[in-house]
Amino acid sequence: MKKTRKKKVSMYEIFIILTLAAYISMCALITSTLTTIEEKHEVQVTEKFEQEDVLSIVLVPKIKINITVNSNNTAKYVSVDVAVPENNNTAKSELIDTTKSKSEDANVGGNVSSIVLVPKFNITVNSNDTAKYESVDVAKSNITVNWCILDERNTRYFTHLSHSALSLFHCWSWFQSLKRPGDCGFYLRGTLSLKGKTDGMTDWKEQLVNIMGCDVTYDNPPDEHPTYYVDRAVTADHPRWFWRKKDATIFRERFIDSGLVNENHQSHQIRIGFVNRRNNRVILNMNNIINMVHSKHPEAETEMANMEDLTGLQQMKWWYRQDIVVIAHGAALTNAIFLRNNSAVVEIFPPHYYPIYYFGELCNQAGIRNYGYYNNCSDPVADFILHNSTVKERVHNRKLNLEPPIDAIMDLVTKSAIGLSAS
Repeated sequence: MKKTRKKKVSMYEIFIILTLAAYISMCALITSTLTTIEEKHEVQVTEKFEQEDVLSIVLVPKIKINITVNSNNTAKYVSVDVAVPENNNTAKSELIDTTKSKSEDANVGGNVSSIVLVPKFNITVNSNDTAKYESVDVAKSNITVNWCILDERNTRYFTHLSHSALSLFHCWSWFQSLKRPGDCGFYLRGTLSLKGKTDGMTDWKEQLVNIMGCDVTYDNPPDEHPTYYVDRAVTADHPRWFWRKKDATIFRERFIDSGLVNENHQSHQIRIGFVNRRNNRVILNMNNIINMVHSKHPEAETEMANMEDLTGLQQMKWWYRQDIVVIAHGAALTNAIFLRNNSAVVEIFPPHYYPIYYFGELCNQAGIRNYGYYNNCSDPVADFILHNSTVKERVHNRKLNLEPPIDAIMDLVTKSAIGLSAS
C-alpha cells in the first residue's frame, strides 16, 4: 500500500490563520469596550448649555428621559417638535418655560414621559429590547453659523456705543435676509471686542448681542460657514442703521419678546423721560424744563435719568418705559430703538453742531418721531458744514453746554404729545 504523505503547512497559511485569530480577538475587545462606554452614558446629561435654538430631538418609545432645561434668560419659551420613531402616535409640539432651572416634563404622546431641550444639539436616545438601562448619546450638531465680519477697516470707534451699534445693526439686517437668521454670529477681528469705553457701554453691547441671539468669536470661523464682510455703515454724518425698516421692527419685537421687560403700557397716562449728562452738552436748565412740563401736562408721569448711572440693560428698560424723551444730542440716543412705535424724541443740539441725520435716521427707521431744536437756526445743515470744517471746531462745538429757551422745548414736547393722541 502506498503511504500518504502529510502536507506541510506553508508560512503563508500560518500567517493567514494568525491574522484571523488576531482580528477575532480585536473585535471581541472592541465590542466589550463599546458596551462599557455605552453603560457609562447612563440616565441623564448634566452639561450646561445656553438657550438658543433646538434643532431636533429623537425619542425611542418606552424610555424615560429627564434632563434639565437651561436658560440664559434671553428667551422665555422654546418650542420643539418631538418625533417618536416606530410609533403610530403623533407627538405634540410643546412649549417649555426655560426661565425655570428645574427639569420640565412635557406631554409628547406615546410612551415618552419627558423630553430634553438642549439648544443647538441633536439628542438621540439609544435602546433595545434587552437593555436594562437608559442611555443618552449627545452629539453636537453640524450647525452652519452665518458670521458677520467686523474689524478696524469696516468699523469706526467700535468702543463707542453708537458707532458700534451702527455696525452691529448693519449685521443684523444681513442676518434677517437669510433663511435661518437665528444662526448668527459676529466674527470680531484684530483689536475689536465688545469692550466699550465704560463698563456701561460694555454691558450695553453685550446685552444687544444677547438680544439678537448671536454668537461672538475672535477666531476664524470654519471655511464652510457663510461670512459677510460688512460695508462701513457710516458715510460722514449719514449713517445706515438698518437695511430696511422692517429689520428695526423685528429687532424691537425680539427685545419685547425676550422677557427682559414686563412694563404694562395699557395706561393712558403719558410718560415723559428726561436725560441729562454729567460732562459736555449738559442741559443747564433741565429742572426748569421739567417744572414747565408738569404745569402744562399735569397728567403726565415724568422721570429723570442719567444714562452714565445705568447698566446697559437698565438703559434699555428705561427707554422702553417712555412715550417721549427730552435729551441732548449724544450716544444715549442709540436707545431710541427701544422706544415703542410712534413714540417721540426731542433732540436738543448745541449751537453750530447739527448732525441732524445721525439719530434722525435711526428714529425714522424705527418708527419714532424726532423733533430737533436747532437754536433758531434756519438752515442747520449749512450751519453745521460751515462751523465744523476742522477737527478742532468740531470738538469744541460738541462740548458746549446747553440752555435752550423753555418755551421752545415746551412747544416740541406738546407736538410730541399731540402725535401720541393722534395715534
